[in-house]
Amino acid sequence: MGFAVQLAITLYLTPILISKLGPEGYGIWILIQSLTGYYGLIDMGLRAGVTQTVTKRIASGDMSTLVNYIGGVLPHLAKASALILIAGIFIGYTLSNTLDVRRALRDILFPMVFVQVVGIGFTLLSFPFASVLVGTQRYDIAEGLAVVTRLISLAGTLIVLTYTNNLFYLALTHLGVNVFDQFARCIIAVKLIPELTGIRLKSNRSELRELYRVGGWNFVVSISQQILQRFNTLLAAYLFSVSNLVPFSLAGSLAEHSGKITTLAARVLFPTFSHLSQNEQASHTQRLFQIASRISLTVSLIAITVGLIWFEPFMNLWLKNVNQKEDVIASAKPLFLAFGLINVLNSIRNVGWQLIMGNDRVEFMGKTMMLESIMAIVLSLVLGIGIGVIGLVLGNLMAICISTFWICLPTFSKMINVSNASNLQAVFLRPIAYSIAIGVGLLSWSRFVTNPENWLELLTFCAFPTIVVLIIAMPILLTKAERAIVSSRLFRLLKPT
Repeated sequence: MGFAVQLAITLYLTPILISKLGPEGYGIWILIQSLTGYYGLIDMGLRAGVTQTVTKRIASGDMSTLVNYIGGVLPHLAKASALILIAGIFIGYTLSNTLDVRRALRDILFPMVFVQVVGIGFTLLSFPFASVLVGTQRYDIAEGLAVVTRLISLAGTLIVLTYTNNLFYLALTHLGVNVFDQFARCIIAVKLIPELTGIRLKSNRSELRELYRVGGWNFVVSISQQILQRFNTLLAAYLFSVSNLVPFSLAGSLAEHSGKITTLAARVLFPTFSHLSQNEQASHTQRLFQIASRISLTVSLIAITVGLIWFEPFMNLWLKNVNQKEDVIASAKPLFLAFGLINVLNSIRNVGWQLIMGNDRVEFMGKTMMLESIMAIVLSLVLGIGIGVIGLVLGNLMAICISTFWICLPTFSKMINVSNASNLQAVFLRPIAYSIAIGVGLLSWSRFVTNPENWLELLTFCAFPTIVVLIIAMPILLTKAERAIVSSRLFRLLKPT
């Protein structure tokens, strides 16, 4: 639910932001938002460590240990928040004196960054209380609160844009919404576990050791992920121009949202892989990995195939009121292809990472992602200087290709006791054949379709035919045994009683 609302808000708000702020202003907004990930490096994997430990303490039923843990880590989180504030001051000063933008934007860079880091520091302090919602499995409350705050943020953003296009006021609005969100999570946590009112702040070395033990390799993974996701945005702003971030961010956002489906779905596999590992059920692990990987790969391949075929019709409607949209669309399409290919590879690895964590090999995951991020930085810098903005994404793609095919997939195959060649065939063959069939079918149909002039025409002439082609080509994706099972169940469903 939260993901669907976030996607809808992004699709609705992005063209408005571009129109109101202009390419340079929107580029600055995207750059500042991307810096959030770098501040996240300072938490040193604490979010994951806190969440895991709070969940275990709640599951044990001894709330006194939970209270002691939170009381012990809050002073440390406060120090991390102060470190983030200092880093934000330095980054704000650096950006305002080095970024090549017009004077009006340069003058508000420092206060914008400062406002942002205040919100991030507050979020860091609320980690333990937000983790209570996860530990008590009140995902309904967490999702409901996320939806409410996103709608409040949307309303606040629209109100600000109605009266001004000043980015500082936009940043203040987001700070207010963030503080409300975190404060609400703290209040709800206390309501769920009243013993939390007895928290006393004290430095506890044993609790800190637990925090660092759990968060150690999460720190390495977090650093690697943030470098891969955020480095290119900063590099594009400095190597080229802030205006170049418009097609770059649009393509990245579309690819990211299509890839989130597989990312979120893969997370549910961790407890199953963990259970199978503890019970040494190798055959079940192999079957689960290959089926889940095949499904994940299929979704990501279909997303990029369908997205490329209907890219121009969708973008023309989405950016209808944006100036110079033709240039933006032309620049964004190859970027979308590159980002989409990255998502295809990540869709396989998302399943594999759950297998890795289920077998308690997070160290391998951390080392692999760190090596990958180093390769990505070097390749992105070289290709970016050589061939432009697209080179930044191609650098990431090349690094992920090397890591996936030479390190990750052979390791995954070994863990499920099959050869790498047979595993690649089981996972890749049918999804690739299915996506090719879908591509040929939709490409043939698209030649008879004129550019839709409204969203209803897009649904009628693009979306509905896509669904029909997906269903017709489905047998290509399924094995003989799977087709027999589907046919049997359909027959029983349609058989008159």
